[in-house]
Amino acid sequence: MSRWCPGCTVAVFLAGLLTIMTHQARGTGEEHDYVGTKSCKKCHFEIWESWTKTKMANSFHVLLPDSALKTDKETGLTDEWIAQIKANKTKAHRPIEPDKDYTRDPDCLRCHTTGYGLPGGYAVPDPKDKKAQRKANDLQGVGCESCHGPGSQYVKIFEEIQDKQRQYTRQELYSAGLSPVDAQTCVRCHNKESPLVAEDYVFDYETRKAEGIHQRVELKLRKE
Repeated sequence: MSRWCPGCTVAVFLAGLLTIMTHQARGTGEEHDYVGTKSCKKCHFEIWESWTKTKMANSFHVLLPDSALKTDKETGLTDEWIAQIKANKTKAHRPIEPDKDYTRDPDCLRCHTTGYGLPGGYAVPDPKDKKAQRKANDLQGVGCESCHGPGSQYVKIFEEIQDKQRQYTRQELYSAGLSPVDAQTCVRCHNKESPLVAEDYVFDYETRKAEGIHQRVELKLRKE
């Protein structure tokens, strides 16, 4: 059976290993859980709002069959983006089945959801369980924690910072599970195992880090 997302055996293993490594709080060995993108919205509304309009936020929709793709003002899924999703399937370097539903495929979910298979991360919900469905909806796509690490502890620190309007350092947040973002963060999924790129594909971090993500906002209370 052909697959069409970054999910071959080697890539999945490496992605899973790297995710587990970043799932450990720096300097403490303590595990942290995924809490969902809405938890970040409280303190970083401008960033969250701009993220909702990105392809990363809507990457879960890529797993849907073409017949299920509908415009959605709330998520920012536009006719233009839907057309591009469909076109990419026809141009893929490995076959993609346009009418197949990949939303339950473990290989695809690793890169198209947040924290799949990890504590508090995305889990395929029971259609009859509304609570599980709401949680899954919040963890669809490449969310904040996909890049910045599971937030159960550092979200609490951000809430305290916001409440007290006190200064803080990156290291304080790193110790609570926040992960610095670099090229390695991206190549866990943006690699040549994707059926949408050729075998000689090389991820251009310097170019891509400035496009397709959320807007950058000055963090006035950070010391460095």
